[in-house]
Amino acid sequence: MLVTFVLFSMEPLEQGLNNALSPTAAGERLVLLDNLRGFAILGILLVNFASFAWPYERQITGPLVPEPWIDVLANGLIAFFAKGKFVTLFSFLFGVGLAIQQERCLANQRNFTNFAMARMGVLLPIGLAHGLLLWHGDILAIYAMAGFILLFVLRLETRHLLPLAGLFLALYLLTIVFYTLTDLLAWLMPSLVPEMATYLQEVETIYLALYLRTQEILLSGDLLQGIALRKEHLAGMYEGINVWGWVVLANFTLGAWAWRSGLLRRISINRPFFEKVLTLGLIVGVPANLILALVSQSKHVGLDMIYLLSEAVGQFGFCAAMIAFFAMRFSHATPLAAVGRMALTNYLIQSLFFTTVFYGHGLGLLGHIGAASGLLMSFSFFVIQIWASRRWLDHFQQGPMEWLWRKATYGLFAILPTAKTDIL
Repeated sequence: MLVTFVLFSMEPLEQGLNNALSPTAAGERLVLLDNLRGFAILGILLVNFASFAWPYERQITGPLVPEPWIDVLANGLIAFFAKGKFVTLFSFLFGVGLAIQQERCLANQRNFTNFAMARMGVLLPIGLAHGLLLWHGDILAIYAMAGFILLFVLRLETRHLLPLAGLFLALYLLTIVFYTLTDLLAWLMPSLVPEMATYLQEVETIYLALYLRTQEILLSGDLLQGIALRKEHLAGMYEGINVWGWVVLANFTLGAWAWRSGLLRRISINRPFFEKVLTLGLIVGVPANLILALVSQSKHVGLDMIYLLSEAVGQFGFCAAMIAFFAMRFSHATPLAAVGRMALTNYLIQSLFFTTVFYGHGLGLLGHIGAASGLLMSFSFFVIQIWASRRWLDHFQQGPMEWLWRKATYGLFAILPTAKTDIL
């Protein structure tokens, strides 16, 4: 209904909103952000591939048969270079984007709160539709829900944002420790290890049955069965929001601080700072991600805490290093920028393409492609996305889903109570 309303009232809405709420013209864009978004879309695909190619429950059961050494190596490389890093980068950029929108709205006496609520209000159903109809691993609905909370964060002065991000990170680490206390007990009380191993074996048995059910439904089930299955998997993801919700908020807040503090707008002046961040990020990130890569290949009892903590430290170390490196080297346009300008479209296209490749309504290759082949497929598809994005942007200012998101946001914004200035 909302989309229909927008399409029939497009021109009046355009006339009612000034350029502050129009898409940023190509010449006005901060190319660094587009490059980073494009890079994040690549990394997200590398990590998501396993979830496209195998049943959801494989993250618990692990491979049912021993993997070839080349797939073990590929999994280790993905864990080291990509696991957790690019979704962190993407959420950081989401916070940057919302801070930019706040700045533009306030400068032109537009109600940022209503505008941002409209954007989140449109993104939420897009994400839910993505998660239910295509693929359970959707992050858009999560971003929309966390984005509503970020509106309260953006009421704070810039000087308060960095300490608040630190608080969110501390809460994230504390929840990791709390939910993995059994691992600590396994180290302190080795006598518990046999009981824990028995329990984990029972859990794996249960998940094995679920694995086979998921495989059957995705390969031969109908649409309604697929939706019901993805609903279960989404619910399983959302149950962990009390853990990973803190890290999403931390990333959003860091992104907002990085923009409002001027860090990303004065790159040449801040180059010494970026150099230090790059060095520190690698010093912290390399050993943490090496531990992550090694632990991810193990199924020993008592390693969950080490796995999650190394992932947390590693993802922020590498993410900081990536931002600093791109700021110093790639503030000019690169092929990644075209993908970044169409980040929402490209993210959804990845789900559409790979679910068609692996699910029963398409080629039905679920469970047949290993990690090494997956890396090759992912890089090859991303090259195609670069080419297609550049060709599309030769003719249009933004991607089709970005266009729809913008138009639907205008529609929802127009029917919300508004004020001349922001209420924040």
